[in-house]
Amino acid sequence: MSDDATREAATARYFGIDGETQAALIRALARLPTDVREFAVDECVYVSVGRSARGLCRPASMLASASWLIVLDERLAGHSLETATAHEVGHAWLDHDLGDTSTTHEEVEAEVRALVRKWGFRGLGAEPK
Repeated sequence: MSDDATREAATARYFGIDGETQAALIRALARLPTDVREFAVDECVYVSVGRSARGLCRPASMLASASWLIVLDERLAGHSLETATAHEVGHAWLDHDLGDTSTTHEEVEAEVRALVRKWGFRGLGAEPK
């Protein structure tokens, strides 16, 4: 991953107080293909609550220019959090809609897992069931 990719990833809108989670978010975004990383920085907002905070209050305006809200699990660490982040970005990238009944949950998850593996991620959220 290049320094430019890391600098761009660091501009992602992250709302949380856990430094490890933020660092994993930046590493995950920096590993994504350029067009996906740009989408993930421009169209997504990232929130984490858990290990470090019991709650988090932010104005809804934080989503003003974002299309997707991605919630990160602070209980995950390192590569697991990176892969889980890529997995959730994959859902946004593929424009998955939880209300869409034309595909099963299993089909949606298989599609995003395959994409995350294509991006080079392994582990939780990437491996086939």
